[in-house]
Amino acid sequence: MALKMTSPRKNMSLDPDDKERRAIELALAQFNQRSWSDHFVARLAAIGVSSLFVAWLVSPQWGAFTAACAMVGFFWDAYATRTLHRAIAGFASFNLEQARAKRRAIIAIVTVGSAIYCLPYAALALAPEPGPILGMIFATGAMSLIIGQHVLTRSMSLWTLPTPTFALGANAMMLAGADAALGCAAFALIAAANAYTLAMAAWRASQDLIDAQLNAEYAAETLDQQVIVRTRELASAMAEAKAANEQKSAFLSAASHDLRQPLQAATAYMSVIESRAEADIGAIATKALTALDVTNDILGALLDVSRLNAGAVELRTRDFSADSFLARLKLQFETAAADKNLDFICSFSPLMLHCDPDMLERIVANYLSNAIRYTQAGAVELSCSRRGHVARLQVRDTGIGIAADKLDAIFDEFVQLNNLARSRTHGYGLGLSVAKRIGALINCATGVESKLGEGSTFWVDVPITDTAPRPLELAASEAPARKFTHVLLIEDDEMVASATNLALENEGYKPKHVMSAKAALLALAHGYRPDVIISDFRLPDGYGADLINTLRLKTASPIPSLLLTGDTVLGDAEAERAGIPILHKPVPARVLFEALSKLKAAPSP
Repeated sequence: MALKMTSPRKNMSLDPDDKERRAIELALAQFNQRSWSDHFVARLAAIGVSSLFVAWLVSPQWGAFTAACAMVGFFWDAYATRTLHRAIAGFASFNLEQARAKRRAIIAIVTVGSAIYCLPYAALALAPEPGPILGMIFATGAMSLIIGQHVLTRSMSLWTLPTPTFALGANAMMLAGADAALGCAAFALIAAANAYTLAMAAWRASQDLIDAQLNAEYAAETLDQQVIVRTRELASAMAEAKAANEQKSAFLSAASHDLRQPLQAATAYMSVIESRAEADIGAIATKALTALDVTNDILGALLDVSRLNAGAVELRTRDFSADSFLARLKLQFETAAADKNLDFICSFSPLMLHCDPDMLERIVANYLSNAIRYTQAGAVELSCSRRGHVARLQVRDTGIGIAADKLDAIFDEFVQLNNLARSRTHGYGLGLSVAKRIGALINCATGVESKLGEGSTFWVDVPITDTAPRPLELAASEAPARKFTHVLLIEDDEMVASATNLALENEGYKPKHVMSAKAALLALAHGYRPDVIISDFRLPDGYGADLINTLRLKTASPIPSLLLTGDTVLGDAEAERAGIPILHKPVPARVLFEALSKLKAAPSP
């Protein structure tokens, strides 16, 4: 039974005696919570199970003996609980000496109770095997309980540990024989010493909690210098936490960068093998590419979480047509739906949307990916309709559906309701969490409606505008595609550069690779003129965005360019300011070529 602790006295002074009395009261309340309120059912179960084990594995007589002793201990527990509850209820009237005396009485009662429970464990040393083994197990369990609960004072465990220590040693000696008595005694004493060390750690943790509560109570009552001191301490702790978090993020960013480099090379090599090798090898390469794509998806999801946590996402809000947005998604996902014999239905809309289209695409693309993945038959429908002042984009499927009590959980990180085996091909449960967080970032509400066994509808509400599409946007799709032949590749990692070169050559491009900004400028000075630039973000002698701007100035031409980066959060802002698309490594060849195709289709400035 949980007991309500008495409130601290008002206008309590900072007198040491008063503080100690209050600390004793808090310690007794903690002990009551740990020993009885939180573990009462578990204690009853342990008593019954231990007796049943003894009766089953040793003999019914020994089981009855253990049960009888356990019942005596249980009734002693009831007496101890009643005494403790009375002490807590009347504590407000105790002075310091009475509080100390009451604590000593509680410790004495608990010591007797521990002996009542543990002496039968020692008696199992006289029982036939496996009685001594059970005795050692039960004694060890008693030590574990003492470690976590007997922390009223620093020395409390010294009173309660001897009986389980004796039981442990007696049973060990019975198993090892009288010749090993000295060793068994040493073993028991070492176990007791370790238990006492852990009990001291638990006592210190308990004292820390009590000190924290006392400090909070006194700070609330003084409300002058105490408040100022606590505020400064909080600011210092927050600064330390922020610094620690920045160090962690920097470490993860560096580790992610090192991981992305070989993945980038492997992705490019496998793309070439898939197109050039014979049929059987090509099939293997396709599977390898699929595995790399999964790895890339996971890294991408983790990258999204990292960027959102770091506040490194810069929004590019603008007006755009729902029709063009839906058409792009239809083109992106209808093949995947067809591969599963699913109908892909797209209902277009003349509405104009107002938000960051790239961020919105991340949300809806995740919805579509999940719908296709978890739908085995039927259709996936993408639609847009007006709902008051917003447009609702929704993805409806005829898949497995989601139980009503699970709808909120699916937006938590690392939650996959229908991937109990944690299949890597189904990702790591980050997508919907990222979608929800992106929705909050761009002020677009997200949600889901579903019925188990009938399918689900995921939606996002987007602000609408009456603005017509800009002429440039209307004409973009009609503009003739530019021709890219000569590609300047600036990459200081030989492995990544070699693989990217090979992938570009396999696609019909003529790449020229240099390893630094200086080498790129030298090639330009010698008359080389690229049609497009692909540069790593971080170079040995500068940054890719700065280099691209320099090359554009020297050629007096806005050369189409791409940035590749292995950093998780750096580079996006610089690329945004320079108007340069950025891709995060590892970049599959198809993604690289899609980005180049977009640059080709973009209207010339």
